[in-house]
This record gives sequence, structure tokens and C-alpha cells, in this order.
Amino acid sequence: MKLRWLAVASFALAACDPKVQLGDHVTDAAAEGGGSSSDAGDAATGTCDGAGSAPVSVDIFNTSLYGSVAPAFAAREQVLTGTNSPIQRSGASVMCLTDVDFTTDITKITKGNAFPYSYWVKTSVSTPFTNPETQDGSVPPAPTAAPCGAVPPTAVTNAFNCMIQHCDTLPGNTSGTLPGSTDCLSSNCSAEFAQLLLNSSYNACFDCIIDYVASDQPYASSQTACTSAAQAPFAFAGQVPLLILSEYPLSDGDAYILPSTNYRQAVLFSRVHLGCNSVDFYCGSFTSSMIAADLPYTGNYGAGGNPSSEAEGGAYANEQLLQAQRLVEWVQQKSGTSHHAIIVGDWHSSPGAADGGVPQALTPETLNLLSSAPGWTAVSAPQWTPQCTVCPQSENPLNVGSTVGYFTTQPFLYNWPQASTAVLQESLIYTQPDPSVTFGDAGAAAPVSTDFGLSFEVVVPAL
Repeated sequence: MKLRWLAVASFALAACDPKVQLGDHVTDAAAEGGGSSSDAGDAATGTCDGAGSAPVSVDIFNTSLYGSVAPAFAAREQVLTGTNSPIQRSGASVMCLTDVDFTTDITKITKGNAFPYSYWVKTSVSTPFTNPETQDGSVPPAPTAAPCGAVPPTAVTNAFNCMIQHCDTLPGNTSGTLPGSTDCLSSNCSAEFAQLLLNSSYNACFDCIIDYVASDQPYASSQTACTSAAQAPFAFAGQVPLLILSEYPLSDGDAYILPSTNYRQAVLFSRVHLGCNSVDFYCGSFTSSMIAADLPYTGNYGAGGNPSSEAEGGAYANEQLLQAQRLVEWVQQKSGTSHHAIIVGDWHSSPGAADGGVPQALTPETLNLLSSAPGWTAVSAPQWTPQCTVCPQSENPLNVGSTVGYFTTQPFLYNWPQASTAVLQESLIYTQPDPSVTFGDAGAAAPVSTDFGLSFEVVVPAL
């Protein structure tokens, strides 16, 4: 979850000109959204240091760096982007970070000394999907009107005037932004938003407003975008919130921009060069169905599912399943039948425990599809039992009001001989409170994210 709002929560993502970053070197990427830096060829060479037969450690971590509506954002941002952050001290060979929604935070993290190589893409609201086809193979027509174009102007103006009056970092100023969580909107502007939320024909306008104001966008520009721009809205200026970090050289960076709604979803690719060996590395994130009750689905990829259901068959879940299908196809295309690949990310899908305990099930159909894809093997170390990475408030105080837990970061191996015995260890990371992060009325120390990270160690097969 990213936002809390009456019957309205949200989270984030969003997308223009992709860029590739290797270490501190940035160049324009290829037109299709990927590419590699001009020195990638040099980076791919080097002496054989034994890596490839030795274990490689991988971390997956949802940072929940999504702005002022995120719990204890300022303190956590300072910790996670600092030169002595847990990220820089992780000891991982390669790392996938998700939910890093601001390019300023991405660039700060890449300046750390622990990972000399990195890859990310710069995107915008207008960045096209790599494959815009829906489940039936058709391509949705481009929008011809702004999301609030069919809504009475007074209804939109009343909503923004209420926010500017009651929930503004610059009280009374249209250049201000939403301070803190959307609780302020729920407390002060519920009547104004009810006009947009309860009328299904106005839901696209409602979603657009929440997308922008809850991602630290000024009220003036948010209103203009929702009333004047004939394009689908994306929070956080459409930025892909993914980052690959590596202690080994990277090359052949590429990005698959997934079809998505409200928040930009994608998968990044880089080839990690381990001295005398290499491995393909994928880092991604999918749409979450957990916002269905709060942001009614208004996209093109819901396949007729219930727009307010978070269960399998709901519109958001159908979009997520399509994203999983596209990922399987892309891995087959890029890695073929010869390259070994590690595929990690936050899928917003949880398998559920056999006894109904932790973790809870959340659209498990998506993980089932990935697990059954040809050549794919779910990572599972000896003695490892899936635990929650998105945990209830009793385990992670940042998740206020949550009483259930989900395991959303299931990793996979592809084209991996003896995959079932290649994984040596697996564990949760960043579960302990950080003294620099205080949260709640008592000011108690809290973890560095709403999500715990996952770490595993795997032996890479020889080429």
C-alpha cells in the first residue's frame, strides 16, 4: 500500500527518454527503451577471478521511497540514500531495488561506493508500453479527452480548492503539495471526492487526481494534467522505480515497459559479468491488486474484471497476470535456451501458506504462472519457508492497521542446471528497527521500509 485514504488508498510508479547508467556513466538509450553505455564492451572484459563457480549473492528490496505519504519518509530516505546506508553495506553481488520513485533518490543511491555498476531507465508519463496489446491482441485507442474532461468543472475545482485550503504544504497556494498521508483528504475533503468516487463515469478523474497529488505533484500542475492532458495519468511523473546495482560489470541494459494503470510497471535487464562467466539479471515489479478497493480500475488491461476487487479475476489481478505473461515471453526472447538467468522483483503476488497462515495468499495465479513457465525454477533454499516481506503492524510498525502478511518477492532461476540444489541460503533482510528511523506517537525505532528485503546465495553454472 502506498496511500491511506478513507475508502481510497493508492501507491505509485510512473514514465520519457530511457537512459542507461553504468557506474557514473550515462548515455542515451536505444529507442526501444534499453541500451548500454559506450564503455560496456570494456566493462564486460576482465580476468577470470573464479566467479561463476563460486556463490553469487542477490538481494531484492522494496524501498518504499514514494514520497511524503510514505511512513517516516524523510528519515528513511536519508538513511537509504546515504553513503553508509544498509543498501551500501548489504554485501550483495547484485541487487534489485523497487519502489524508488524519485530520480533524485535513484541517483543518490548509485553514487555509493559499494556498487560501482548500476542500471536504470528514465521514463515519463508519455513513455509507450513495449507491447500495448490487451489480452485479446487489440491495441487500445489513444485517449481523446483528459481524465476529468467529462466531469463538471465545478466538481473538480471544489476538490482542489478543498485540498488547497486544508491539506497544503503552502496553505492557500496552488504551488503547494499534499503534506503527509491522504488522511488529510479523508478528514477534510471526503464530500468533495465522493462526487468523483461514487459516480463510476467519474472514476478516471478521481484516480488521476489521487495519482498526482499523492506523488508530491503541486496542486496547480495536477489540476492542469487531469483537466487538460488527453493521456492516461501516471504517478511520480511516470518514472520507472527500479534500480539494478552490481559489484560486477554490467552490459546490454534493456527495459520492458509493461502495460499498467496509475503506476508505471516494468522489468529491467542487464548482463552481469562475473570475470570468466556471466549471468542474465532481471529486476521488475508488477501491478498490485491491493489498491482495488481504493482506486477503482479505469485502465485498458483489466480484461473485464471487477474494478474494485483485489482477488483473482479482478481487473487489477488480470493486468498483473498479463504482465507476468509478458515477462515470461521477454525472458525467453532475451535469454533463449542457453543463457542462465536470475529473475527477481516485487510481483505483488503471494503464494499463501498451505495451512492458511503466513504468508497470506494474494493473487497466487501470477506466481503459479511464473513457476510453471518452461525453464523457470522458483528459488527455495534448504530449510527455507516463505515468510512475509509485507508484514502486519505487529511485525513492522510502518504498516499501520495491517493484520496480514504477504510474501511478494519470490525469485526465480532460468535455464539453470541443478537449480533445485544450486541455492545455498535464503533469508529476510532489513527486518530490524533502525535507530535513525522513528515512527508513531511514541517515537519508537522502525525498520527502513514498509517491506522487508530478501537475500539468497546461488552457485552460477559454468558457461
